[in-house]
Amino acid sequence: MRLDEIKAIPILEVAERLGIAVKGRSAHCFSHSPDRHPSLVFNPIKNKFRCYVCPDIHGSVIDLVMQVRNCSFKEAINELNPDRFTHNNHHNHRLPAPKWRKKNHSVSSPGISLNYKDTLFNTLLSVAPMAQEGCRYIKARGIDIATAESMGVGFLRPEAFCSLYKVMIDLYGRKALKQCGLSHFFLLANEGLSFLLFPYRHHGRIHLIKARCLLTKTEADQREIKRFVATQEADIFYNQDTIPISTTVYLCEGEFDTLTLLQRGYSAIGIPGVSSFRKEWFEWLMDKHVVLCLDRDAGSELAIAWFQEACEARGIPYSHFDLPEGMDINEYFYEMEACVGYAQS
Repeated sequence: MRLDEIKAIPILEVAERLGIAVKGRSAHCFSHSPDRHPSLVFNPIKNKFRCYVCPDIHGSVIDLVMQVRNCSFKEAINELNPDRFTHNNHHNHRLPAPKWRKKNHSVSSPGISLNYKDTLFNTLLSVAPMAQEGCRYIKARGIDIATAESMGVGFLRPEAFCSLYKVMIDLYGRKALKQCGLSHFFLLANEGLSFLLFPYRHHGRIHLIKARCLLTKTEADQREIKRFVATQEADIFYNQDTIPISTTVYLCEGEFDTLTLLQRGYSAIGIPGVSSFRKEWFEWLMDKHVVLCLDRDAGSELAIAWFQEACEARGIPYSHFDLPEGMDINEYFYEMEACVGYAQS
């Protein structure tokens, strides 16, 4: 289903399926409470909505699902699939009513401060240097070890992680390790897998760490194992701290694509994947020129179109890095430079 077809689904039908009680063309806003005088207004002609109290509550049917369900773009597209939403049929798959949510939604681990998490994460990374096995994997992707180390990338074998976890229990307590998400890495360690560690920092403090095992996608699928595990859902960009000092930012999908561009002098930032992007992140990009460097895979066209429309709606200038079909940034530069090197030799 194309993006324009999805966005043509009647917005009043979508609102009803989401549990919003629309009277005429207005309803109580799902984003703030109490909303004594209905401030959420729908425009069936333009197929859009807007809250006249909340400045960030507006957009298309896709935006409506993302904001009510507090979900990603990809999840919203799944909610709007033809099996759920068939035009002029108001009896299929009614979704549960939305819950009131705070505007500043946080995905941080409850019960533990950011400063304390930063301390725990730095303890982990201080004893997780780039071992030879990790270096080989990094280099095979065309990334210099100096670039990886400048971003604090670490590496742990499964037995080293298990031993370190026991030591950290003595230092910080089992509850704290679980609250900050370090126990999630047992999903990889218990499978006997070594993994790279990518810290996500903001103002110098680590918010989360994403672990990546060394299996290929095919190998992971055959073993039915997740290749990526994070201490929590991402609440910032990878390499977030480059945004304030850059006029142009290159938005990449994944850590390796970000490292690939950083190594070549670009002010790159990363998201774990298109499905992880949160609309509130646009606030950090308001005065920037954004170059979209997203993967060219099966779901990329919808994502790229949504990003472009979202940037236009906010007045954010953007351009698009036109990758060949089926490629990502890392593969593109690796193959391009390999071809140049071969021609020069």
